[in-house]
Amino acid sequence: MAYEGETPERIPHPPVRIDLGCGTKALPGFVGVDHSPLPGVDVVADLERPLPVADSCADLVHASHSLEHVRNLVPVMEEIWRICRPGAQVAIVAPYGQQGLNLANPFHHEIFNEHSPRFWTDAGTCTVDAAEWYRPPHGTIWGLSTSEHTRPRLDLRLVRMEFLYFDRYRNFPPWLQRKMRLGHLDVCDQVIYHLVAVKPPMTDEDVQRVAATMDPYVPAWIEPRRGRRAETFRDRVGRCFRQLAAMLHP
Repeated sequence: MAYEGETPERIPHPPVRIDLGCGTKALPGFVGVDHSPLPGVDVVADLERPLPVADSCADLVHASHSLEHVRNLVPVMEEIWRICRPGAQVAIVAPYGQQGLNLANPFHHEIFNEHSPRFWTDAGTCTVDAAEWYRPPHGTIWGLSTSEHTRPRLDLRLVRMEFLYFDRYRNFPPWLQRKMRLGHLDVCDQVIYHLVAVKPPMTDEDVQRVAATMDPYVPAWIEPRRGRRAETFRDRVGRCFRQLAAMLHP
């Protein structure tokens, strides 16, 4: 409950963390929500219907490999925004769209890539490097949530985006990873988004402050996927040839 003259950030409250689509392994310290009454699930709920969670109660919403299963993503994202406190963090892990296993999976209905978060806000700018998403002559403005002349009930602003690559691409320099990811299948395995839930009375300055001080939540299983293996002489030679080929054939 907010009191006159106080912002939500000044009101002490126990942190509420929600693991949306937790399956059988809800994260420690999180309220596990899933559509099936599995062991470890605290709340049974259909993610495509209104969640049985109060408005503006969550400090962190985590969804790992669950949102690609829904058939209509925008209402689900609206519900996530609804249950977040102003300035709350939303952490999403999803399979990257351009990989063969994801494309073949009949249980996946939504595609996630570097453009997905653009449809969760109408903010014109983003803190993520524009090289990841800027595509002239179209798509030069970040936020596209009103591109269908509708007014979605959400404002989730991307603060950080990370790509997890398949092993053979893990040691590539970032510019070459991006080039390969955008032009080839089975380069990138997963994508991670960290977003801020923007709600009144937040200002753009508040959003910038939250983004600058956010501690991005990353589940423990992600860290080993980030690690780069030691580069061998054969790796170095191959990398040099790949870089040379990319320069000769841009």
